[in-house]
Amino acid sequence: MEEQIKSLRCDALALFRLWCTLLVFFFHCTLHLQSYFGPFQRVFSQGGIAMTDFFMLSGFLAYYNAVKLEPNQFNVTQYLKKRIVSLFPLYLSVTVIFIVVYQIHWKQFIFLLPIELLMLQSYFPDITGLLHNSGTWFFTSMAVSYFLFPYLLTLIFPLTKKHVIIVGIIVYAICAYSPYVMIKFGAFGIYTNPFFRILEFIIGMLVAYFVNKHNDKYCIGLIIVFAFVVMFLGVTYLDHYTFFHDNYMAFNVLLIPLYALLLFLLSVWKIDCFLLTILKSKIILFVDNLSLSFFMAQLFSFTIMKYIYSSLSNIITISIAFSVNTAIAVVLHLVCEKPLKRNFRSFLRC
Repeated sequence: MEEQIKSLRCDALALFRLWCTLLVFFFHCTLHLQSYFGPFQRVFSQGGIAMTDFFMLSGFLAYYNAVKLEPNQFNVTQYLKKRIVSLFPLYLSVTVIFIVVYQIHWKQFIFLLPIELLMLQSYFPDITGLLHNSGTWFFTSMAVSYFLFPYLLTLIFPLTKKHVIIVGIIVYAICAYSPYVMIKFGAFGIYTNPFFRILEFIIGMLVAYFVNKHNDKYCIGLIIVFAFVVMFLGVTYLDHYTFFHDNYMAFNVLLIPLYALLLFLLSVWKIDCFLLTILKSKIILFVDNLSLSFFMAQLFSFTIMKYIYSSLSNIITISIAFSVNTAIAVVLHLVCEKPLKRNFRSFLRC
């Protein structure tokens, strides 16, 4: 994901990614540490909704960057190599560290090794609770989305606006309707199902299609604020209903249109010079590149916090958890992810 943001600095999108990263962290605070966030409690306790945006944002950036190139410049082989480099080094690092830290029995690890190395864990819902899969399931969906992207690009790029709207409505309808089927018939949860995450990735691509067709740019900060307010109020209201509680994908009926609107608006938003300077600072760029490591660090930081949080106040618990997680993320990023990426790039020649 970091390479996509490097090639497209639609600067406000970096803020959106940061917000979604923090939303997942706050969600895990409520889940593992019983943290309380006052009027934001209902939204943060349903923080799994942020994963929808991560997949939409990934599809958006992949499409936007691809169509900015000349047709003969998009090399499928090089694209796939770069996606391997963006995902596999961190994934491999977390896998090894997890096995060592949690002393996983070697027989279990060897037996599951083919599934883990090929990132296929989400296709086996019953093993989600084994090894690190409860935290790395999204690598499956992201990997297959990236793999399918070149083919999806050839299908979407030639479409007219009318056809893109029709495709978008159909994909949205599937995403909005499916959670109801799951609840009605007691089917497996679809939260980690790659098929539905690919659909969210496609919606992100469709939003980027319209951004590339859009020429006029307006100052639309107030509309962006309004969309965030609607999101907070909508999730807070829907969470009162039992059906939506902990059924994160059910919120897609509201969130997919809002996320699509926000992606579009943030990508065409003319940011004033002061904010633009901040967003282009090295600190913000580093934080943005750290987002995936920050997410994966939660596999370890909340285990540490479980031993100490009961004796601490709410605000101190959240502050320490954030500090511990950030420290682990920085180590993961600088010591494991970056060096491995250099080696992978050299080996794959990309």
